[in-house]
Amino acid sequence: MSFEYVQARDVSEAILMLRRYGDESRLLAGGTELLPNMRHHAISPKVLINIKPIASLSYIKYEGNKRLKIGTLTPLRTIERSSEIGKNHSLVSECVRSIATLQVKNVGTIGGNLCQTVKCCYYNQSHINLFMRQSLEPCWQRGGSVCHASRVDTLNHAILGNPSRGCIATTASDLATCLLAMDASIKVIGSVGEKLIRVEDFFSGGGRRKLQKDEMVTEIQIPPLEGTTQGAYRKYSQGTRNYSILNAAVIARLTPDQKFCENIRAILGGVGVLPLRLRSVEARFMNREVGSLDVEEALMEDLKGARIRGDLSAYKLKRAKTMVSDVLHAVVG
Repeated sequence: MSFEYVQARDVSEAILMLRRYGDESRLLAGGTELLPNMRHHAISPKVLINIKPIASLSYIKYEGNKRLKIGTLTPLRTIERSSEIGKNHSLVSECVRSIATLQVKNVGTIGGNLCQTVKCCYYNQSHINLFMRQSLEPCWQRGGSVCHASRVDTLNHAILGNPSRGCIATTASDLATCLLAMDASIKVIGSVGEKLIRVEDFFSGGGRRKLQKDEMVTEIQIPPLEGTTQGAYRKYSQGTRNYSILNAAVIARLTPDQKFCENIRAILGGVGVLPLRLRSVEARFMNREVGSLDVEEALMEDLKGARIRGDLSAYKLKRAKTMVSDVLHAVVG
């Protein structure tokens, strides 16, 4: 493995390096995903741009209206331990608590979690990866023209919607589901200036983001929670690496007596290549008395068209329905 290692002193220098080296470069922050992918030869960048020393990108701060801003290099463990976030945005704390191990969270960053690539045994998650590469045609992620996962019954891939550029791998970021429920935005800086991208517009599937080659994420912005707003997050994973198979986040604003729902956002990750917003479920709850609502019919509408190839995908669909029901009950009683 041969590559050039450079270090950026500030954001401006990092942007200049991205512009100079283009697609042949990768940003190195925590490295908890980038370095294993390099060892698996899933990616082979010619230049690593280390941005970890840019201290100005690691912070947690609240504005006057309780709008939360988190720097892209803030370690996940710092977010998990923040008493302010636990008090004002507990859904974020709950989500981060479920991610990986303490060792990973001490190093991994919030920006890295959002910008990670896919998790697929045909791409980067097999202990026999070398032999698979030698015996199988390269998949879409490796520059080929086939998705091997689409030919088998699998628990770890999308069962709903269309593939992204032929790939049915789901969005790997747990925080994507949580931040989408909270209507968060991502601040991006590039050579032409800075812009805000809503989380629901940030991902394009297949482990890709809507970033230009000379742009980088610098901040995550989460709006304040109004009134009697409550949220809950659930995750289903297997194995020691704790990668998400399914996750769900719901946030709802109830009336002071907590009987009626004034606003709700419900997100389910793991069933499609992108986190799915459960709009039929949301419509069922809006301005209704929550105590007597049955969401099964609305949930069936949101999950209509799921591809069932065998026992694994059938179980995933069943588990998704149960998870959404559990999260909704946790939020609205």
